Amino acid sequence: MCVLGMFLGTKSIFGNHVSYLLAFAIPPCTLSVIAMFPIPETPKFLFIVKGDKEAAAKSIKFFQGQYADVDSVLEEIAKEAEDDAETSSLKEIFFTPYLRKAVMLGCFTLQNTVPLWSILLSSTHFLKQINLDDSVAEWSSTAMALTYTIGTLLGAVCIERFGRRIMLISFCFLNAMSLIVYCVLYGIHTFAAWAKYGCLACFLLYGFTYGCGVGPIAWFLSSELVPQRHRSMVQAICYAINTIVVVITTFTILLYTTPLTPTRLFRFI
Repeated sequence: MCVLGMFLGTKSIFGNHVSYLLAFAIPPCTLSVIAMFPIPETPKFLFIVKGDKEAAAKSIKFFQGQYADVDSVLEEIAKEAEDDAETSSLKEIFFTPYLRKAVMLGCFTLQNTVPLWSILLSSTHFLKQINLDDSVAEWSSTAMALTYTIGTLLGAVCIERFGRRIMLISFCFLNAMSLIVYCVLYGIHTFAAWAKYGCLACFLLYGFTYGCGVGPIAWFLSSELVPQRHRSMVQAICYAINTIVVVITTFTILLYTTPLTPTRLFRFI
């Protein structure tokens, strides 16, 4: 849906008609809301919070099928509830070494996701700065989102086969290299006409490598490093820090890179 939205948002379609673009989203959003009405509450909520075992059993059959082993699922939910009896706290997380380390690793990993938003939003501006055709530059964000989607589909298969660690390290390296090569090509585009197409290729490669390894792994890694009862709190901390950094970088990159120079862009990246 994001790719479709970016496609429709180009100037040649609905880019100059924001009202049409927003109206296009109404039908799928309406259908999504209608489709949610027959969906019951989750088994955990019904069993733990409401204490309604019968409703929880119906919910399990709805989500897992009529032949689901209801008793074993309810037993697992009850056991998980016992493990989560002690609530997590910020004090415990920041004063417990292994929990603090998990937060740091989660933040460091999510830091690799920060450039995506600035590039998606400003890739057209960057490519126009290197004299790429306006039409090509405008379609670059859509093409980048498409390569990101393709990478995500491939990553879902590759992660289980090759493991998270090797995938994360490899694709984070490729992510960084694609941005570094972009800076180099930007620096030589004034006397090498082909360099502008290399810059476009770097953005496409960035989108693919992000979708294939960086994004899918980084967003849930922190939850796998801590016990169940700390997962929500640790993820919330990591996401909050990441969101702050994303907002700062996304809204300052155009100011920081205007006029755009290789040195400024490299420092920002």
